[in-house]
Order: sequence, then C-alpha cells, then structure tokens
Amino acid sequence: MEINICCSQYIWGYFFLIFKDNKNFKMITTTKQLLAKHKDIYKKATEHEVTNKLCQGTLSDRVFYAYLAQDLQFFEVGMRLLCKIALRAPRISSFFTLSKTIGFFASDENTYFHDCLAVLAPSLSSEDKATFDNTLLPGVDIYVRYMEELTKGDFTYAQLITCHWAGEQIYLQWAQTSRRKTGLHWKYQIWIDLHDSERFRNYVDFLANEVNQFPVEEVEEVFIKVVELEFEFFDRCYKA
Repeated sequence: MEINICCSQYIWGYFFLIFKDNKNFKMITTTKQLLAKHKDIYKKATEHEVTNKLCQGTLSDRVFYAYLAQDLQFFEVGMRLLCKIALRAPRISSFFTLSKTIGFFASDENTYFHDCLAVLAPSLSSEDKATFDNTLLPGVDIYVRYMEELTKGDFTYAQLITCHWAGEQIYLQWAQTSRRKTGLHWKYQIWIDLHDSERFRNYVDFLANEVNQFPVEEVEEVFIKVVELEFEFFDRCYKA
C-alpha cells in the first residue's frame, strides 16, 4: 500500500511538471469552446454574401440601404440593451468600459448610419425607402423582439454579456477575414474600419473575457440564438 501511494504521488507529480512547463497547455475558455462547438453556424454568419460583397465594394446600393436602415432600427434597441448590461456589470471597471462604449456608439456609429443612408437613398424607390426605414423585415423583427425581451426581462449578466459579445464577435470576424478590395468608396470602407479598428478589437476582447468568467452551459443557448439571428438578419436584408 505504501509503495502504491508513493508511485501515485510520483506519477501525478511528473504530469504536473510536464503541464506546468508546457507553454501550450492552457485551459480552453468558454468563448473558444462556443466558437469551436458551433463553428458551422458561426461560419454561415461571418461569411454571408452581404459582408463578402460589402468588402469587395460590389454590394448594391439597394441591398446596402436595406441592411443599414434595418440595422439602424436594431441599433437603437441594442443601445437600450447595452445600457442595461452596463448597469448589471458586477465590477466597476466593466461598468466604465461598457459606459464609454455607449458614448462611442452613440456618436461615431450613429453618425455613419445617417451619412451613408443619405448617399444611398437616391438609388431606391420611395416605396422601398419607406419600407426599409419604417418597418422591420420578417426575420429581422424576430431579432429585434429578442433584444427587447432581453432588455425588459429578468436575465443574468452572463446571458446579457454573451448576447452582446456574440454579435460583436461576428462583426469583428467578417471585418478581419473577408477578402477586401483596396480603394473602396467611403460608404464601404468606414463600415469595415469601424469593425476592424484596434479600439473595436480591444472591446471584443474585453467582452470575451467577461463571458469567459461563466461556464459554457450557462451561456450556450444565448450564443446559439444570437448567431442564428445574425445570419437571418443578413439573409433577409440580402433577399429583400
């Protein structure tokens, strides 16, 4: 018995030394597990024709207008949700980071929406413009209702921050990895730059670190739903 105990201690000590000295040995984070486990739906959401053509400068003005007009309506609901997320943040440092981002989104991104829509508008009929501006497309409306549900309902910080991270992670991914043409018109380039800037990359890293504090089981359902809804958003705008 004494020999067996000594052997067991030796074996566990040996493996500990191996793993301790192995720089590649790291715990797999919650966000990495989610992205790996659901890579198929994530790939669909990050490689849609809307963003592929946007990065090539070939997305039609009509589809681009539909996408931005719908996204503006989504953006306004999303800002309310982000305010709730900030208030639910368990640490003051997280609260400040989220609060600063609210201010940035309300200025830079909001200004882009209105400037770009004004440039695209002449390419649309008055009927299309009124539809895209004032109503939510089928599929997009489901996403907006879900955001409203999260804003008004009793959800945990883990669920709320995962929803926000999933959406922003998708935008960071397509902006970084889509084939991009040089010399794009500013209407395309600024939208890409907003989602491929150092500021945005750091923000998505911050969100991932927040999500990584929670187990996969607690946030997986929200992640799946948001990724699927992001794909539907792109798809419904593309086919409008």
